[in-house]
Amino acid sequence: MFTDDDPNREDKDTASDSDNDPRVSIQPPSESVSRQLTLFQTFYAPANQRHRMSNVIEIWDAAPKFATPRRRADVTDNPAVFLERTFNFRGTLFQVTVAPALIKDSAGRNVYRFPTAREELIEDALRKIAVQQHLGFVGTFEAKPIVGVRFSLKMLRRELARHGHGIKHADLVDSLMILSGSVVNITYAGRRTALHRSTILSNLAAISREDYLRDPQTLWSAHFHPMVAGSLSAVTYRQYDYESTMSYRSSLARWLHKYLAAVFVNAGMTQPCRIMLSEIRDGSGLVNRVTVRHQARDVENAINELISSAYPIVRCCNPQVVLEGRCIVDVTYTLQPTPEFVKLVIDSNKRQKDTKSMAADSSARRGH
Repeated sequence: MFTDDDPNREDKDTASDSDNDPRVSIQPPSESVSRQLTLFQTFYAPANQRHRMSNVIEIWDAAPKFATPRRRADVTDNPAVFLERTFNFRGTLFQVTVAPALIKDSAGRNVYRFPTAREELIEDALRKIAVQQHLGFVGTFEAKPIVGVRFSLKMLRRELARHGHGIKHADLVDSLMILSGSVVNITYAGRRTALHRSTILSNLAAISREDYLRDPQTLWSAHFHPMVAGSLSAVTYRQYDYESTMSYRSSLARWLHKYLAAVFVNAGMTQPCRIMLSEIRDGSGLVNRVTVRHQARDVENAINELISSAYPIVRCCNPQVVLEGRCIVDVTYTLQPTPEFVKLVIDSNKRQKDTKSMAADSSARRGH
């Protein structure tokens, strides 16, 4: 049984030298790659706000790869079902296909599970842990660049509980198995060639009771999806307020916050964001009501979470219905950003510009 939750143990925020662990056989990173990780872990924000920050990964975080709870499959034979959705990101249409993970449930049955909001929160928490020094790592695995994280279950449970998402040990292990077993395939819509096809977490190295007894400082480790590694290399990630998103009750509010952080790069007090209900519905995969009126209610509830948060990113919202005759066919939402969100966008733009410049300088030096 997997464990590292000894009640008498105090978690260390540094890992033992596990780079030589045969379960995590990665090549050491070059100096430039190590520098990329440092930039990934560095945020532009007031000193008292930096602890709130994490990174949103373009395309990957916009992809509607998490199922609603009622779509969590529970079958004991061939699942013969995939989660398939089309989404638009910055004018380009993508297709995402998710194959459920095969895991063993508490009754010992082999069942198929789609990743849902619980797994989304866990992936976000792991990415936050990865921006802590010594816990995130980079390197090469099977000739491909990887970004990964070392963690303990106790550390991860504590991070989730800090935001009101308490989870039992067994459920957390199940979720990690789902994240490491669910295959996500992202392609350009209408094409067969995949951008990336991999599990959400790969090369998950779990800790058994024997591992723990042999070395109490041994940590779990996992590699993030290749799109995270690609984003780090290409500097297509942007900073966002992780603490706020973890406090939202709805997955739709989390998706919308991260989407705005990724695409609303020209935010200003006189530059509101306009987004269509259909854009949110089709992009998130989380608006499943039949009528436009009920879809709008769900979207507006999510926007209200962005407004009422302790650290709001939206001051107010002006919805305008789009009619065909007397029927509502869509809604345009004009979102007025808060001064704090505008400042965060400006800081994120500067961070991305500086990081790309540093990466280019490093590449030029290697060329000489």
